[in-house]
Amino acid sequence: MRHLYGAAGLALLVGAAPAGAVEGGNIRGGEHEGFSRIVMEIDPTTEWSLETIDGRATIFFPGKSITYTTGNTFDMLPRDRIADVRTGIVEAGTVISVDLGCDDCRVSTSFVGARYLALDVSDADRKSAFDLPDLDAEEDDAQVETAEVSGTPDVPPGLPLAPEQPVIPLVDLTPPNAEPIPLEDRPAVVADAPETDEERDERETQVVSSAEQTLIEQIERAARQGLITLEEADDGISDTSLEQARPQFADTTPPPRPVAPEASLPPTVPMALQEPGSRPNDILSNMLDSGQIQATTVFERESALHAQRLREEASPATCIPDFRLDIAYWSDGSPLFDQVPVMMNEILGEFDEPDPVVVTELAQLYIHFGFGAEAINVLESFDSQARDRALLIEMAKLVDGKRVSPYGPLGRKEPCPGRHGMWLALGGVAPTYHNESHFESVENAFGDLPSSLRLMLGPKLIENLLIAGQPDPARRIYDIIVRSGSEESQEVKIAKAMLDADDGHARDAVQALSSMYESNAGDPVEVLGNMVDIALEANYPVPDRTITDMRGAALEHRGTEREVAIRALLAQALAARNELIPAVTELTEANADLRNPPEIEEAAAHIFANADPEKVGPANFAKVALGLDDLLSRRPENDAARINVARHLLDMSLPNAAVDVLDPAMGRNDEARILMARAHLNQGNYGSARKTIEGDESQQAAEVRARSWAMEGQFDRATEILEDADLSAEAASLAWQAGDWVTVTETETDEQRSTMAKYMAASDGLVEQPPLTEDPSELSPPQAFLEPLPQLDSPSIDATRRLLATGNQLDDFVAEILERE
Repeated sequence: MRHLYGAAGLALLVGAAPAGAVEGGNIRGGEHEGFSRIVMEIDPTTEWSLETIDGRATIFFPGKSITYTTGNTFDMLPRDRIADVRTGIVEAGTVISVDLGCDDCRVSTSFVGARYLALDVSDADRKSAFDLPDLDAEEDDAQVETAEVSGTPDVPPGLPLAPEQPVIPLVDLTPPNAEPIPLEDRPAVVADAPETDEERDERETQVVSSAEQTLIEQIERAARQGLITLEEADDGISDTSLEQARPQFADTTPPPRPVAPEASLPPTVPMALQEPGSRPNDILSNMLDSGQIQATTVFERESALHAQRLREEASPATCIPDFRLDIAYWSDGSPLFDQVPVMMNEILGEFDEPDPVVVTELAQLYIHFGFGAEAINVLESFDSQARDRALLIEMAKLVDGKRVSPYGPLGRKEPCPGRHGMWLALGGVAPTYHNESHFESVENAFGDLPSSLRLMLGPKLIENLLIAGQPDPARRIYDIIVRSGSEESQEVKIAKAMLDADDGHARDAVQALSSMYESNAGDPVEVLGNMVDIALEANYPVPDRTITDMRGAALEHRGTEREVAIRALLAQALAARNELIPAVTELTEANADLRNPPEIEEAAAHIFANADPEKVGPANFAKVALGLDDLLSRRPENDAARINVARHLLDMSLPNAAVDVLDPAMGRNDEARILMARAHLNQGNYGSARKTIEGDESQQAAEVRARSWAMEGQFDRATEILEDADLSAEAASLAWQAGDWVTVTETETDEQRSTMAKYMAASDGLVEQPPLTEDPSELSPPQAFLEPLPQLDSPSIDATRRLLATGNQLDDFVAEILERE
């Protein structure tokens, strides 16, 4: 099923944000005070370089093919400092080209958040964060004066002095366990009152004791938040782990929690090093001396979190248990708007550190209600060590109708049963169908989903099953969707049309979608796209009206994600009508308008892989083929298109063009090498042809190798190669070129060629001449061709009669050969 536009997430209390990937994706832009910035997501280990020349900054990623898009780069970025951003994948790597809109602006790069590469274009007069101070500035060290401190402040004349007031400290240094003293009962401290040594010692002791007690409490809270690590004391009570706090996150049922201390006991900081009567500063000193405290900087924490995310992106080593993916329990049954505010109030703890349990539960809640963008935003915004973070992001993508990462948790190729298997099937990266018993568990897991998610995810699962060639399981998923009695969504109706088309009722499917489209209900563009898809698959002609509607839809959605899909499908529809030049023109213009989106290249590859010069005309085909590299990159995915075009170019005796088309596929495709060798043969480069297929022991390579030797006159060597490759019939075909007339007479099935070979064999003395027939007028044309000519050195009436009789038959024999040729 073609999705021209994914489901749009609604902003519910938390704004939607795009899901991230390890590398690639959309290049985002933003405007800041004094500079403009674009950011792109990369792996921290990826090598890159920056070159700035002639008003352009170029970032190069060597040895990597990273797909970046620029569709939304300028949504929040004016084109004054950064005029344009273009991306491309070349043989050596990935290139991002940034056209600068200012002549003297400054370009710099930085690594942000351990996952983003940022390119900043700033004004020339903007002060750099790395500018050094002016070292030549002179300092007047001799004019340093100390202000006199007076016990009585200066006041204007005529104003009375205020009476002396008690000085109340700005910070209450009262010990935390002491009873609070009412303000009116506190002794007044006069600013000028002298302080005895005993009072000063007592005050300082209280200050130190209070500060150290507060520090211990802060250390305890920081340990609970994960900012620091405390080694557990032998007789202390350990903190509850994430799995113990939320058993649904554990692989197995956790052990019972330890008995909690009485409520009247002191705080829960491990006190193994505290002895009775120890003062707080002794406790702190012991904790530091024993190495019980381990501090973590923000950089270390963020780097560790990013490293953890990179590890999570890999496919899980084992299948996830069903209870951890039981979406029905990801909500308490109350409305979404009632649950979200409660969780948002609990999501941040002390030190503004997000609670990983609440982050996970909020993302799960959004997925339960079908809001994938909001779930991704929670997981991205609150950068915590939430369990199954990468998996939840991939699930949220599916809920929003987006593609999942082929290397993520839902890219696992091995089968998993139950709910994990269902999400793998939805992802479409792993095989959707393995066997019947496996699918039964997937089917049961789908039936356990909330009805709203079944309506949302079911069409995608049906589509994947149809692509996998499993129409019966796809029909069973459809039956589960409609069994709930809920009103069928547009996506479900489209899925039913796809099922009908797969059952051989494409006309009914097209008519059903046509009625939906004419009613203008729901999303007509989505219906139009799938209707054209089915028509193209069934080889139905796409009428002019539909082409016009598609052009109108592309214009209506100009500048949006939909424009790409509509124009790609429009080009395929034009190609199906054998309008190859208009189709390629549409793709070329779309690339210019949309900055080379990958969907356009996919459509071009499909069109070129199915192009036929007999249908579009040799001249039109050759014209389009010569511009193929403008639409197709050198990626392996385009090899099939290149091979099809090159094969037809060789048939049209255009070997030079075929060589250019095949060049990118030479190092990875055997069929491309065979065609390249054929092209060299047609060019007369026999040695190059043999070198191209060197090491290839296939029969196709042997045939090309033999032809190259035969064209150089070495027929014996060519025949030997063909016979060694078990190509006796092909070897016999070389006997004619080699002049091996006896072999031709034994193997040739064509009567005319066999007759001529017999004649040549007799003329060369390889076989005896046939005897003269008594009545040459009764000979057949082939027999007359073999009949020895009468000797005219001694003329006679009999010789003349025989010559005339065989001559008439020879005319018929030659005429038959000429007519056939």
